Amino acid sequence: MQRTKKTGSPLCSLPVPADYEEFELTINGDKVDPLMMVRQDGYSNWEQWEFRGPRVYGIQTRRFKLVRPGHCRDLAGVRRKAGKLTDGQWREAFRQKYPRPDGRDSIGFAGSEWVDSNGFFNFPYLCGGSVWWCSDFHWAPTGFHEGWRWLVEMGK
Repeated sequence: MQRTKKTGSPLCSLPVPADYEEFELTINGDKVDPLMMVRQDGYSNWEQWEFRGPRVYGIQTRRFKLVRPGHCRDLAGVRRKAGKLTDGQWREAFRQKYPRPDGRDSIGFAGSEWVDSNGFFNFPYLCGGSVWWCSDFHWAPTGFHEGWRWLVEMGK
């Protein structure tokens, strides 16, 4: 059974960057296990999932921006319009730096692939409530409305 998890702290948090505004995130990829992300999001069958990567290792700092590519039929369309989508483990670094949602649409982290127990490709995302982020996994072949934002890595 699937459920979402409330996360973050409502105290002393940075505002989520505006669309297309560059910002920096730091991650320790060794401490963000891709299958533990599935487990922490409340999937009771997390052991039956498979992570197909790519995986982030070590401490890394990179520059990103949130992009809205508009309506896309599927994830391939998002990739064509948005650019280099960020590996899914970065969801945890984003949520740690920006623990309070901005009340706007979902944010996808679709540069990595997870395969669920039914054999479907998924990616991690955040959806914002008024106080807490809800984290979950989304089925990749689905269409995405114009409100979706995507974390895109900036070139070096």
